[in-house]
Amino acid sequence: MEQDVNNIKKNELEEEKLRAEIELLRANTKNKHIEGDLLKFDILKKQAENKEITTNFKWSNGKYKYVIGGIVIVCLIVPWIISFFFPFFDSQKLKNENQYLRNVQQLKLDSLNRQLSLKIDETTALHEKNARIQKEKIELSRNLLDLDEKFKESKKQLKTVQEEKLQKEKRISALLKQKNNITAEREKNENLANDYKAQTEKSKTKIKKVQEVKKIQETQEEKKKNKTTSVTNSSNTMIKIIAAGKSFQMGSDKNGSDEQPVHTVKFTYDFYISRTEVTQGEYQEITGKNPSYFKGDNLPVEEVSWRDAIKFCNAKSRKHGKAPCYNEKTGECNLNANGYRLPTEAEWEYTARLGLKSKGYNYSGSNTIEKVAWNLNNSMKQTHPVGEKMPNESGIFDMSGNVWEWCNDLYGGTYYELCKNKGIVPDPTGPKEGTEHVLRGGSWLNNDENCRSANRYKSNFDNRSSYIGFRLAQGNIENR
Repeated sequence: MEQDVNNIKKNELEEEKLRAEIELLRANTKNKHIEGDLLKFDILKKQAENKEITTNFKWSNGKYKYVIGGIVIVCLIVPWIISFFFPFFDSQKLKNENQYLRNVQQLKLDSLNRQLSLKIDETTALHEKNARIQKEKIELSRNLLDLDEKFKESKKQLKTVQEEKLQKEKRISALLKQKNNITAEREKNENLANDYKAQTEKSKTKIKKVQEVKKIQETQEEKKKNKTTSVTNSSNTMIKIIAAGKSFQMGSDKNGSDEQPVHTVKFTYDFYISRTEVTQGEYQEITGKNPSYFKGDNLPVEEVSWRDAIKFCNAKSRKHGKAPCYNEKTGECNLNANGYRLPTEAEWEYTARLGLKSKGYNYSGSNTIEKVAWNLNNSMKQTHPVGEKMPNESGIFDMSGNVWEWCNDLYGGTYYELCKNKGIVPDPTGPKEGTEHVLRGGSWLNNDENCRSANRYKSNFDNRSSYIGFRLAQGNIENR
């Protein structure tokens, strides 16, 4: 701006100089014209004199003297006339020159104005540019501050991540140590287990002899107490349960909904039920196979489906000359046949509770589960040889724990309600329709609750598992 103002002042000085020069030109032009006319007049006069001298002086004689005189007069008058009219022409010329100078000056002024406006525009643009630059500087400074804060935050986060990484590494090292310790303990346990198995194998023969003696003694005692008779086969003992004309309260009002309501069941016949669950040795003797996960001749057979169990019952019936109970295609059971079958759910619970002689135990034979059952708390997550725990009042072993036991009945979650509505239910055999069969007694994998005598469970008839087995039953005593 200051430079533009200085340029304007210079232009004003130049304009004043031009005006002074114009005034000088106007003053000098008149004098120059007059002096020029006088010079012309003198030149002409001298030329005339020279001509007059150079002639043969004939011009002064006679008729030419008047002509010469006229020429002289004309030469004297014409310059005067010219000088008289010249100022008019001169002033017009000056006017034109002044107009020209004014136009030139106006053009210069216009150019200066344009330059000034351009300078002003440039200055404004510079100011705006400076303002934008200032704003950008401010934004950059803010961005720098934000970046600085973000850098600090990221630094903190990196520090925390590094600390977390160190903590994780410490945890990993601790877990690795723990894993190594667990591996060492596992190896120790495996060694102990191998030792235990070796000792078990050594003591199997002794246990078998002791069990046989014990079974004979228990059989004799049970005959005296319960007035039962026993029927034996090659590998398991069938215990007669006196139930004809007897009734008992089936179910529980304190636990699962499918155990409710308690209802009255009455039997019109006696039946037999095996002292223990079917063992692997017994199963292999009949079928030639042993599907069990845990191996041992005196361990309960497992990994058997309901259909596998009824095939075994028919095969054993045929081997011992008895009428098979099952249609293996349809699964229908002829309860009047004298062959082996699965117990009905009512038969199973009556035997577990011992009917009218029941002392109201939660488990089959005791309220202390460790005395009568292998369950989750004491099984070491495996099955155990049958008959090692205390029997119930009927001399039946392992009706609580060790393995779940298939029953003949289909499962119905509301079946007990239907029974309750009928009053006293004679010889119940379960619902007529269903897709699953009843399981009873709990297993080595289950807690106390699932090992209760009243507890009910169910599974598809083709399901196999390392915690599912079965025991045998027989009916139609007169035709045995």
